[in-house]
Amino acid sequence: MNTIKQISDRVFMLASLNAGSNVYLINDEKPVLIDTSLSLNSVKLNELLSKANLSKQDIAFVLHTHGHADHWGNSFEFSAQQNFMHKLDAELVNSERDDFAYASLYHLKNWPKIGNKFEGEQILNLGETKLHVLLTPGHTAGSVSFYLPELKFLFSGDTVFSEAAVGRTDVLSGNFDSLKESVLKLSKLEIEALFPGHWKELVSLKANQENFRQIFSNLNLGSGR
Repeated sequence: MNTIKQISDRVFMLASLNAGSNVYLINDEKPVLIDTSLSLNSVKLNELLSKANLSKQDIAFVLHTHGHADHWGNSFEFSAQQNFMHKLDAELVNSERDDFAYASLYHLKNWPKIGNKFEGEQILNLGETKLHVLLTPGHTAGSVSFYLPELKFLFSGDTVFSEAAVGRTDVLSGNFDSLKESVLKLSKLEIEALFPGHWKELVSLKANQENFRQIFSNLNLGSGR
């Protein structure tokens, strides 16, 4: 069963145990969601919002790590102006390119409209929280990750996972060389907790350093840092 966890005072997690992505909620003056999973997790998404005493209308930004449908299956319930994605992926989603997003694979018929597009790295001011948008292409050309420096939390989408795994690149706009560069980039961050797009989180600086060491070995990246 999917589980909802409160990670910190302002950060909540919907841990998906099916093909849908995990969903993260940062509850600040401007509440944000990171990804929205598949529509089969819509009830749990509502429960996640309820746990923080929020409704969909309260969400300022829906931030997508990339444009694959398992990460945006409930995003059609939010307005175009609420939805954010990197422009390279957003153009394909707004064009309903199923060869990119795989909506039909997940039996999704409702596509979101992406009204706001990341182009470069930036810092989102959510109130007390400053969320850094990092460009991490590889899994898709428009993949991004989000970093909370104050807590050293990394929301990595499908770029890096626990258990020394990385995102696949044998998909439209995927690029293995770009992925390796993104992994090296993320490895330079201090990460107390890794919150990936799928599977479980990884907690502690030491555990995350070891996770990257194993990834470097798997990808033949040497020591990486």
